[in-house]
Amino acid sequence: SAVRQDATVTDLWVEGDLLDLGMKQFKTKPVRKTVSPLDFGFSHSVRVAPGSQALQEFQKALNSSDEQASDVYFALKTRSGTGVERELGQGYVNLRKMLREGRNVTSQKVGLQGQQGVSAGTLTVSVVAVEALQAVMAAPASAADAFLGRGPAAGAASGARDTVRVDVAG
Repeated sequence: SAVRQDATVTDLWVEGDLLDLGMKQFKTKPVRKTVSPLDFGFSHSVRVAPGSQALQEFQKALNSSDEQASDVYFALKTRSGTGVERELGQGYVNLRKMLREGRNVTSQKVGLQGQQGVSAGTLTVSVVAVEALQAVMAAPASAADAFLGRGPAAGAASGARDTVRVDVAG
């Protein structure tokens, strides 16, 4: 790819943006671009518990009139020899589409668009979220409803149903 041929690129990492959850930990460790195959070996889970900020953010994104509000973004980044960070490309997975289709994204190649729409390669990502998203849509809208046991998901079991997992391979 163009990224592998770019002499100014040495280390690569991926930063993810999962809604407005301010996830500083959604960042892979840097990997040398010469490693083949490139494997970021990253996995992160977010618990979407009743009454939590995460639940509210997912509800807001899934109910938004803007389809892009439910995008999970992946940005491929590097740092120049002088330490300046720059984005090489960005791709996304849409949570609303996953919910509509009732299908998790498993080891899917996500195209990364660089500047002027030039391809910056692909990332292999998994987003395991459908059960949690279904629970989010059925959950009480407020912490008070959850506390009082109101709403269809008041007695929902935890586990896979309340966790969104994002994996980045390479």
